[in-house]
Amino acid sequence: MLLGVLSQDAIALMPLPQDVLSEMVVWLEVPTLLSFRQCCSLADRVVSRELNIRRNRCLHPYIAFPDPFRALLRIAGAVVVGSSAALFFDPTAPYTSSDLDVSVPAGFGQRFQTYLQHCEGYTHHADVDPLDDYIGGLTRTIRMRKDNLQIDILESHTPLAAFPVPHFLGTHLFCWLSADSFCTAYPGLAFERRSLITENHIFFANAYSAA
Repeated sequence: MLLGVLSQDAIALMPLPQDVLSEMVVWLEVPTLLSFRQCCSLADRVVSRELNIRRNRCLHPYIAFPDPFRALLRIAGAVVVGSSAALFFDPTAPYTSSDLDVSVPAGFGQRFQTYLQHCEGYTHHADVDPLDDYIGGLTRTIRMRKDNLQIDILESHTPLAAFPVPHFLGTHLFCWLSADSFCTAYPGLAFERRSLITENHIFFANAYSAA
């Protein structure tokens, strides 16, 4: 794996044509991309383009029109979370995302539901228990479906869309994508494909099942 800080090796790539660099960065992991983009303006442009492609790939096939959807994410301050966000950091992971999870600030759930209905052709399937995967941080979960595709709108308790993220069951999904940025809380664990399961979730799940 190409992982870590690029120094002289990265600088040596600079004489290569832009189209060649664009093909090469496809195989680089996120930490390497972030190091590489600091080499020069050309590297920054190539990496920015690659990261943009990867963001849109995370939305596929759930979102047919990624640019206006990302504009809505930007306006609302909403973020993509869950396995789709995790795949952004590890696109070669041995799993696929079964749905798209979008965490929105408090009060924005209905707006995203309306957008998905009118612009993406989804229908409202159900309001599901927000405690299925999270131990807190959510007001409600709105489930939208189109054919065999599913999007869950996670409405945060607070104006901060990412507030529910650390309430997930394990650190492997302590990550999010906004329209223009990304974050993973435990990069060391994430890139080793390891996770810490939260003790609170285990306790809460047992208590919830007993009830």
